[in-house]
Amino acid sequence: MMQIVAFDRGTYWEVIADYSGSPRHAALIEPVWKAEYANSPSYTAMRASQPGAVAMIGPVGVGKWLKDWSGPYVPA
Repeated sequence: MMQIVAFDRGTYWEVIADYSGSPRHAALIEPVWKAEYANSPSYTAMRASQPGAVAMIGPVGVGKWLKDWSGPYVPA
């Protein structure tokens, strides 16, 4: 699973950042990762430039994904 930052777009997830390549990030469990993203000064600029984005752990990295993560989201 990957430590990501994403937007909930209603019918799909839009993952805008993937931190799972970092061994330190990869070791974080979801509540710790969410708290770090929400509170750490390291992410201040990202939080300001991407309002509404949330930190989570998901199975895939950057891109637009179906809500069940089964594949890429393709607009109709």
